[in-house]
Amino acid sequence: MNSFNHYTYGAVGEWMFRTVAGIVTGEPGYRLIRFKPRPGGSLTQASASIRTPHGRVAIRWCLTQHQLDLELEVPEECAAILDVAGQPEQRLTSGKHAMTLACV
Repeated sequence: MNSFNHYTYGAVGEWMFRTVAGIVTGEPGYRLIRFKPRPGGSLTQASASIRTPHGRVAIRWCLTQHQLDLELEVPEECAAILDVAGQPEQRLTSGKHAMTLACV
């Protein structure tokens, strides 16, 4: 029997959560969230969510030929920064956000 409570398994999960999906805490407790998805290679979509002390944080992205479609959720009384490569950073307030960004 192998234990799944090992760094090797957790490191892969953390990479998928933080890098592929792009959810990064900007302050302890997720009061400030950084959405920093990094689509590339053969990855064309991802989604992830986490329950924080303030509520649900979620991201869903889909990459097509020339655009990145995003759906983001920021808990009440929290803020977020959207950091997509090649785009200026955007500050977001609490709530649900949907947007399409042009990709170069």
